[in-house]
Amino acid sequence: MTRRTFTCAAGVEPYQWRSVGIGTKNCDWGQAGWAAMDRNGTIAELMRNATSEARELEAIAADSADFWPLSPITPDDALWAAWQLHRPHLGDGVVMYFRRSNATASSFATRWVGVSDGAQYTLEYRYGYGVDHVEHAVAGSMLLGTGLAVTMERPASSLLVRYRLE
Repeated sequence: MTRRTFTCAAGVEPYQWRSVGIGTKNCDWGQAGWAAMDRNGTIAELMRNATSEARELEAIAADSADFWPLSPITPDDALWAAWQLHRPHLGDGVVMYFRRSNATASSFATRWVGVSDGAQYTLEYRYGYGVDHVEHAVAGSMLLGTGLAVTMERPASSLLVRYRLE
């Protein structure tokens, strides 16, 4: 029997949804909230995309992925947060960045874990639920050394970076 842990998501915007974690989410917004989603196609589309992303992350985590916090684990909303899921047997994974609500810096860099020093990676940047930008031939040595610097102009924003070996 599979045991699932549920957490409550406050909304389906990427920052809210991703902040709850990668596990199965409980979305109890009351009758008025569900009725609003039923009337608003945009909210329903966000929910479909959010649940699709959640299933993708759950599949990666369940496939022997290593979890690495890439920033201090703290509730301080003035600090950025980042974590990584890395599948060593496939050489791929995801890194999730959060510019928290009171973080004043618009850029943040952190070193990744587990990637190969001599390898090249393709990175997919997802500020929302779709791919916004693809970068090819990113050196593993850079990701391990100086790390990947990301920029988010608005506080309370998130970025998912999906990566794979080239």
